[in-house]
Amino acid sequence: MKKLFLFLVLVSSLVTTMSAPRAAAAACTDAGNGSVSLAVPALPTRGRYTIWSRLQVPDEAHNRYRLEVNGNTCFMVGGSSIAPGEWTWVAFADGILTNYVQYNFTSSTDNYVKLLGEDAGVRVDRLLLVKSSCVPEGLGSNCESDAIPVAALDTSGATEVPPPSTGPVTGVIVPSQTVSRNPGNVKRVVYYVDGEPMPVGEKFGLDTTLLENSTHRVSMQITFSDGSVANEVTTITVKNPETVLSPFTRWARLHVKTAVILSSLAGGAMLAIAIFFVVRHIKLQKRLLHFHGF
Repeated sequence: MKKLFLFLVLVSSLVTTMSAPRAAAAACTDAGNGSVSLAVPALPTRGRYTIWSRLQVPDEAHNRYRLEVNGNTCFMVGGSSIAPGEWTWVAFADGILTNYVQYNFTSSTDNYVKLLGEDAGVRVDRLLLVKSSCVPEGLGSNCESDAIPVAALDTSGATEVPPPSTGPVTGVIVPSQTVSRNPGNVKRVVYYVDGEPMPVGEKFGLDTTLLENSTHRVSMQITFSDGSVANEVTTITVKNPETVLSPFTRWARLHVKTAVILSSLAGGAMLAIAIFFVVRHIKLQKRLLHFHGF
């Protein structure tokens, strides 16, 4: 499944020759071998991000550079397992593949990074901040998606907005006036209800018939046409007509693929049983004919 793509930027090449200590909670030491400082665009959410670097290294002995985040954390990016002469996405530090380059952004704005040269001939052309398990390929476009993982929807700093109705809601609703008042200015909306992702309908509608009749917490991540992002949360009370089959139809609509698989398995099982009884009937008929023939 595609995951969240958060930040992509072109940077210049880095060339240097000295060594440095392991990643530490301090600024990197600038040895004067070349550096690039970059402002990070406003992040959709706060929290921990994996920082991917697209590297090209000259040989196996020169495969590192230093990355400083917000002036308080330094990573020695790379150090092993990078094919020379090829652009490679790297998200590990100190040559340890399981030592991920991750940073907890406590603010969604006013963040910056600094890239400092370490090994001669190492080049960096892109950085990617990802809040999911997506592994970038090519230019990293495979990590772009409307399906944002739950961990990426940070509601701790979200704006509390009034519910769309003072009473119970039914059918398809738009929980945010930010969206309903000017949908033409909205590019994408992602809904989570009680922490679970929900499908988005036409005109950014949320189908409440997919929810149980009760009170729910709705988190929204709204991306506008200019690329800016707003996080909002609200509380709704759902009261739709219910039948005995409502829980089953609701589950099937929310889990279409699983429902199709289960239906296929059930159909296959019924077909196998039918074939068994047909074959059994044919064998019994043959035995009966053989007996009469004797």
